Amino acid sequence: MSGTDPVVTATTTHLQGRFVMSALGQPFVADQAAKHGGPGGAAGAAELFLASLLACAFGIMQRTAREGGLPLQRIEADASYTLVAEDRTRFQRIRMAFTVTGLPQAGAEALVAAFTAQCPIYNTAARTTPTEITTTIA
Repeated sequence: MSGTDPVVTATTTHLQGRFVMSALGQPFVADQAAKHGGPGGAAGAAELFLASLLACAFGIMQRTAREGGLPLQRIEADASYTLVAEDRTRFQRIRMAFTVTGLPQAGAEALVAAFTAQCPIYNTAARTTPTEITTTIA
């Protein structure tokens, strides 16, 4: 790892299945699911993965709109996954639904295209897992 690679640190806590993470000096909590013996009150690994996809999407989409002088007002999104029934250690499908306010459909789709072209998290996942993306305007 080079000195410029992003680093997330983590530690276990006194509560079984609860973990404290830190990225860029900002702490956050993650939990193991209750069905696996954790408290299950905070986001787990899969939810954090989906959140990282959306964070990457929003950052790229907002930057692309700003750099293009587009009147983007708001982006909302939902992300979900389905596990492979026979092998629950893998995603069968990842879905993302974006609702974009302030742009026509073509502009909204261009922002999503910028995300899928530039996000390393998306591209790593999409190369191994079918991904469905829908884009609507509000």
